[in-house]
Parts: sequence; C-alpha cells; structure tokens
Amino acid sequence: MNQCFKILIISQEKNITSPLSNAVQNTNFNYKCVDSCEMASGIIESFLPDIVLCEMQLIENDNGELFKKIRRIKPQTIINIVINQNEANAIFNAMEYGINNCIILPLEINDLSNYLKKYEYLLRTRPQKKLQNTIEKPSSFSLTAHNSLTEISSIVDELLEDTNPIFENIKTDLRIGLEELIINAIEHGNLNISFEEKSTAILNGTFDSLLAQRQADERYKNKSITVTFHQEPEYDEWFIKDEGIGFNPCDIPCLIRESELKNLHGRGIFISRFHFDEIQYSEGGTKVRLRRYVPIFI
Repeated sequence: MNQCFKILIISQEKNITSPLSNAVQNTNFNYKCVDSCEMASGIIESFLPDIVLCEMQLIENDNGELFKKIRRIKPQTIINIVINQNEANAIFNAMEYGINNCIILPLEINDLSNYLKKYEYLLRTRPQKKLQNTIEKPSSFSLTAHNSLTEISSIVDELLEDTNPIFENIKTDLRIGLEELIINAIEHGNLNISFEEKSTAILNGTFDSLLAQRQADERYKNKSITVTFHQEPEYDEWFIKDEGIGFNPCDIPCLIRESELKNLHGRGIFISRFHFDEIQYSEGGTKVRLRRYVPIFI
C-alpha cells in the first residue's frame, strides 16, 4: 500500500490556490486549503502536514509564527513559500522564516505536479514515528576560548556532546551553523575584521597574514569568546558572546545580496538560518542565541 502524505495550502489568492490545488489532485497527496495562518495554526497538530505551501504575504503578516510552530512540532516538514514573480528581495526575506524552497508562479500544472512528485519520492525515505524525549531536566555549561580558529573544532565537539539524542541525525547541520557563527564572533567581532577587509585579503592571498596581525594586535589579542550551551526538555540552545564593537542586527537581511552568494565567505549568518529554528541577537549584536526545538514527530 502506498504511503499517503499531506499538503497544507495557505493562501487567500485564487490565482495561487487554484493551480496548487489542481496540481495536488494529480498526485497521491491528501491536501487541505485554508486562507490564513491563524486557521493553519489551529489544525497543524491534528493534520501534521508533510509539505506546506504558503503565500508569502500571509507569512509576512504572521511574522513567521506559524513556521516556528511547525518547526517545533514537526521540523522535517518541507516549507515552501509561493510568490507571483521572481523578486530576490522576497526570496531572501522568506529565508528569515526558515523556508526550504520557493515556488514562483505562474507555473504549468504539470510542472507543479512533477515538482510535488519529486518531494513525494523524498518523503518516502522519511517514515514518520512518534519520538520519545529522554531529557527530563535543564542543564547548561559554558566554554571560553581565545581568538584561535584552530580551537573551534574542539569547542564545537564539546558543545555537541550533550545535545539531545533526538538531534543525532542533524549533528552535522548543527556543527556547520555553530562553526560559522563562532568564526564570525572571532573574525568580525573580537578581531574587528570587516567583510571588505576579508574579501580583499582573500583575493590578494594575504588573509592568513591579516589574521595573524590582528591576533597579535594589543587592541584585540586578549579578547575572548564565551559559548554557553543550555538544554531544556523542549529545546537545545547555544549562546555565543564576543567582545567586539557589535553591529546592528536589523541590518542582517541586507548583509547577503544575490550577487554575493558566489562568495565563499560572508555567509555565516545566512547559512545558520538553515540549521536553527530561532536566531536572536542582543547586546548590540555581540551576543547571539541559537535554538533548536525538540520535535514531537520526525
């Protein structure tokens, strides 16, 4: 017997709902359509969708709260936003809400059907089961490190050693996100190396010299970072605190432009959005909290 998967469509626009509904009818998915994030939130726990297709405007009005709830309950849900034109700003803004992909309309129904069938194949490798959370009480610890990039791997090893066993299959993702943001804290925070300075140094092949120079500079050499791991039965979270001058967290969506995606640096904040359910900056941008919720289903 074929396993049946579920799609939740959230849209007020007929030009979005109609083609999506027609496309789903050409697949083996069950689906429901609602016209608000509030209605969707009310049925998430009972319907447990495998795929969500949501109109971009609605999720912006909701400030991403629905997607946070989905990630807490069933984090492997494939979340797609739907927009009517290929606007880079809309896509980049959507990434802040933790989307997996973007559907740009108009598309032919056959194209949408094939798109969903690819996801069906992916989902068949992910059998659903109820998870048993083994964490019963909070715990926490902190690590302090200086500005050596060679220490990062061992720091992250310790940070991941006590993570909830439920996260075992995503430890690589957590490692990537933690390493990126710890590097940011050291290079851009404590050592005050700007994106432009790093770009030029990498281009000229002088980044190692720049790094060594800043590490020896009296203004920066005694600075350190503190990383704290905190665990609750409902989530694991990490705090990374540097001693830099900080930055305006409101500028984060503007740090990554479409033309900069080809760069192999400067994407730490961008990359980390794919690995944590919540990212919150405080203390003038010198402290970041990363949180991953324990799922009920996987």
